[in-house]
Amino acid sequence: MSPAAAGPGHIRAGRAGSEYSRIIYDYADHPNAIKFFGATTDKLEAAIDAIQRTVEATQARNSEILEERNRFINAGVDKATARRVTKQISLPQPDLKAFSAKLESVLPPGRTGHFLRYLARVIKPGYQFKRSDLMDLMQLCYAYDCDLFRCDKDMANTMRGYEPFNGKLVSRFSDLPDRINVTLSALSGR
Repeated sequence: MSPAAAGPGHIRAGRAGSEYSRIIYDYADHPNAIKFFGATTDKLEAAIDAIQRTVEATQARNSEILEERNRFINAGVDKATARRVTKQISLPQPDLKAFSAKLESVLPPGRTGHFLRYLARVIKPGYQFKRSDLMDLMQLCYAYDCDLFRCDKDMANTMRGYEPFNGKLVSRFSDLPDRINVTLSALSGR
């Protein structure tokens, strides 16, 4: 729905995600939607952990390779030869097109970019997986159609700079009233 189709002064807010969770709470008799998706969440957590351990091990090995190179140079081997025999290991890049195609086979087209953004963040050192990430990612499928979308601070930081969500994500509940007023003012000015 375009902003004009929403009508003057109407915000298309990201409530669908919370409604989705409420339906699970009310009709599936689960007090926590994460439990409903526990097996999938466990698999995602294990995959992210494996990726992170691989990245960390590769970085550690690369540090060792640099130390070996310096030992060669200090022992009198010329720098070009030392570099040639002590090449660092490049981290493999995931096939994002294949990943996107798999996602779009189960999600509507054009709703998978944020998953790719998340994947790019996960493979970097220091990312701390949260069990709520999977639900957050599923709920963010609605953000493409919203003027504002409430999400947690970590996910908002992960999605920072992701163009389809620019200006839409609200990471703190206390910021929501002001953001609604600003958005309403902008919509009434059109």
